[in-house]
Amino acid sequence: MEPFTRVTAVGVPIDLPNVDTDRVIPARFLRKDRSVPEYSSFLFHDVRFGGDGAERPDFVLNQPPYRGARIVVAAENFGCGSSREAAVWALAAYGMRSVIAPSLGDIFHQNCFKNGLLPVILPADVVAQLRRQLHDEPGATLTVDLESQTVTAPDGARHRFEVDAFRKEMLLTGRDEIGLTLGFEDKIREFEARHATEMAWAVPPARALDCQEEEMTTLKVEYPKDLLKLVGRELGPSDWITVDQAMIDKFAEATGDHQWIHVDVERAKREMPGGKTIAHGYLTLSLVPRMAATLLEVTKRSRGINYGSNKVRFISPVQAGARIRVRQRITGAEEVAGNGVRVSSEMTVEIEGHEKPALVGEIIGVRYA
Repeated sequence: MEPFTRVTAVGVPIDLPNVDTDRVIPARFLRKDRSVPEYSSFLFHDVRFGGDGAERPDFVLNQPPYRGARIVVAAENFGCGSSREAAVWALAAYGMRSVIAPSLGDIFHQNCFKNGLLPVILPADVVAQLRRQLHDEPGATLTVDLESQTVTAPDGARHRFEVDAFRKEMLLTGRDEIGLTLGFEDKIREFEARHATEMAWAVPPARALDCQEEEMTTLKVEYPKDLLKLVGRELGPSDWITVDQAMIDKFAEATGDHQWIHVDVERAKREMPGGKTIAHGYLTLSLVPRMAATLLEVTKRSRGINYGSNKVRFISPVQAGARIRVRQRITGAEEVAGNGVRVSSEMTVEIEGHEKPALVGEIIGVRYA
């Protein structure tokens, strides 16, 4: 994302309190690709434009002195409502770099930092004074200085604001949480090496995957009670499954998790390690039963259910287009009411060409006779 250090620009006053994210960008535009040139037109769309698409002359951003505004000076609770990151995207697409208000919607406030937009909280009387100056002198400029944590008003008065040190570093360097974390790669590698030595029992056995295909075989038993004899048995690997972008997009749609690291292919090319989006961790977890079903078959059973999971850890991200497979080790089996057997298994999801697994966890299922 674009770093933020110091911005001097025209400010636009928005006097209405409780401007929610649906007003910032109407819900019907949420599925639009934010890389399209017209994305900026979605900002305040239903109050900027009439039903015929013509500009509403009374809306402040349609007035000539404010068209080039890069700083929003808003009233209380700006950005409240639903937690749509697209509200920040629309502001950024228009060219806004900062939003000043007495209060902001909590999630909107956090999303600003993730997208290069500086949210500034100042006392209500100070913000009201800033808006009054912008009304009195349309086209007047403000200066927002992140390094000194000050806002300079059109009349020259300076107002200090507070900002979390970690979030300040993100904006000053133009890096989000992932980017900042990757800045500690050397230390992370040192820790992993030390961890593997000091706590070897907790580290899954490494497998150097050289992309050679291993034959997948299915273990068949007749009845659920036969599973009691399989404790300690290792199964797999399963066949490979390709986790493509279409699968990731469907999971995002089903869960409502549209974070850019999963669905924004173009941004991932610029900002993600390897230049690709990554699958949701819970998408990888959800594929475990599908892969495991090819490893063990109970031929005479009435039904099977997922009972839960324990100690699930997402070790490595699965990039779009990667192939994954699972290995299973049965760690426990016990009879349960209803003529069933509850089986616990350690599952390891491998990524083709990677030494570290995508996921390690204990998965529990019940099969009934």
